Amino acid sequence: MENENQDLELQDLKQKLELVKQNDGYDINDIIEVNTCCSKTSKSFLQYMAKLLISIIIVIFSMYMIMKSDPGTDNSIYFSLISSISSSYITQHHTNK
Repeated sequence: MENENQDLELQDLKQKLELVKQNDGYDINDIIEVNTCCSKTSKSFLQYMAKLLISIIIVIFSMYMIMKSDPGTDNSIYFSLISSISSSYITQHHTNK
């Protein structure tokens, strides 16, 4: 029984790797499945969610420190944190001429 499950998982992995070979733009992280407590998800989705969570925490901390600071205090580090995180999520669009 366990051997059959391993064979099915191996066969599934081979099919996914074949998809990667056929589609050059396909990301290998999109097919690597991670078993969590209640579902399966892709590795790239987990990485994106971790980055998003950390970014949200940093932005909230920066805003809190700006609001808490006394007038005249140098808050440039917090503004630069917010702007750098914002710019990392904004994509630049190019037009082909």
